[in-house]
Amino acid sequence: MTQKKRKISVRKVMRAILSLVLMVCCVTALSSASRLSDEQKIRKVEIDIINEDQIHFLDEAKVLQILNGKETDSMENLLLKQIDARKMEEMMNNTAWVKDAQVYVDNNHTMHVSVMQRTPIARVFDVLGNSYYIDSSRKVLPLSSDYVHYAPVVTNVPVFKTDSTRNALKWEMIYVVNKIQAHSFWSSQISHCSVDSDLCFVLYPVLGNQRILLGDTSGMDNKLTNLYAFYCKISNRIGWDKYDVIDLRFKDQVVASPALPWLGPVDKAVLNMNWARSMADSNLNQGKVKLVAHVDSAKKEPKKPASVPLAKKPDVVKPVKKENVIATPKKENKTNNNNKTETVLPKYIYHKKNN
Repeated sequence: MTQKKRKISVRKVMRAILSLVLMVCCVTALSSASRLSDEQKIRKVEIDIINEDQIHFLDEAKVLQILNGKETDSMENLLLKQIDARKMEEMMNNTAWVKDAQVYVDNNHTMHVSVMQRTPIARVFDVLGNSYYIDSSRKVLPLSSDYVHYAPVVTNVPVFKTDSTRNALKWEMIYVVNKIQAHSFWSSQISHCSVDSDLCFVLYPVLGNQRILLGDTSGMDNKLTNLYAFYCKISNRIGWDKYDVIDLRFKDQVVASPALPWLGPVDKAVLNMNWARSMADSNLNQGKVKLVAHVDSAKKEPKKPASVPLAKKPDVVKPVKKENVIATPKKENKTNNNNKTETVLPKYIYHKKNN
């Protein structure tokens, strides 16, 4: 029994020694392989900017500059031991314009960099004159010296000290901008919006000089629907510049205030008549026309035909019986058409008859 136990214990010892030797060999091989790989250089760097077609805050040169910490054209001369992929990912994710970044090196010693840029929702101008972008997650994006992203503009934004009020206003700005951009008509009609002292939104259209008081963001779909109906039924008929303020803050109502002074649409016929009258006045002042009579067409009455007085019939003269008496008819004045008086001579002379 004692010999058998000794044999078993010897086997266990031999197995333990063999496993220890193998483990040491593996560790030595791995350490030597890692040392050899660390001494090798990167073969190439592949950079993939996912939304590069829509947004141009970053390019390959800027990504390499952020990864390397200084301006460089390439990272192919760096050794593998000089690259810390985790640290590079943190540097890329801490960049304001980057939403997500992934950095890794494959077995072929190729470094891969994948970058997703943030998409600005609106450009903000605060009351102090500062300007910046915000994205859908309320992240503040600084302006770039090499690229300008065209986005809806929000002006007169107050500067808050408390984060809760600031974040609430940012969510409201994002909501208003998304509602406007979701509709093709409003995205073309609304030029920009502003924030008033009551933290309510005011819209400024492209067509027309009105101020659209939107108020808060409650019932915004209904407000925009009522405004669209007002454009179709009122503004298209009486003109887009009649009203100075359009108030949408009341439920199911559109309150419009006319601009003062306001000139209504001009009749083309009246406009042409005034133009002809001004031309006649200018000709009179230049001496081309001696006399121009301005007659109001509304008060002008048609001329009556001139009445021609009828000529009186000549008086009948009876013969006189006395001797040697010449009877002559009375003279009468006859008026012709030219208002001239003529003397009518006697046509008959009666003599005394001889028995």
